[in-house]
Amino acid sequence: MADLLDMPRLSLGERDQRWARIRAAMVERDLACIITAPHTGHWEQYQAGCRYLTHIGGNNSETSCVFPVVDDVMAVVLNRPEFWTQAQEWVQDIRLPQHHAWATPMIDRMREVGLERQKIGGVGMNDGLRTPEGLFPAGMLQRITDAFPNAVFEDVTTMMGNLRAVKSPEEIA
Repeated sequence: MADLLDMPRLSLGERDQRWARIRAAMVERDLACIITAPHTGHWEQYQAGCRYLTHIGGNNSETSCVFPVVDDVMAVVLNRPEFWTQAQEWVQDIRLPQHHAWATPMIDRMREVGLERQKIGGVGMNDGLRTPEGLFPAGMLQRITDAFPNAVFEDVTTMMGNLRAVKSPEEIA
């Protein structure tokens, strides 16, 4: 089925070099994790961070993710996790929101990797080019920050935009 999907498939080599660049930037800023929120607005430009990190998304598919600096990446999709498992090879841990609550599987994964007292970057908290006030859903962010009262949260929208702006030969092709 994967060969019948009408969407670009980037290689594991692309993933590895991309993730190495992202994780190096995370280490520079002492970030233990990056999180993204689901948002298909502005012709899916607001999903760019998650899509760049996971290679999951497109066609108005809402996605979010937990991207730890040293552990496996987890994505949350609105529906059809089996489709996204076949559509890409980058992320194997794909979960569903619990009763449409996206924060629940994200909090679960963040606890699994031990982020209780870490520095966590959020894409879309503020400082977006077209979203200076952010686009992270307030209720979702509140649930996450309440679950991790001893963690430090900071916006990484600009950092991710700068990383996404550097295109690899595979992306250009």
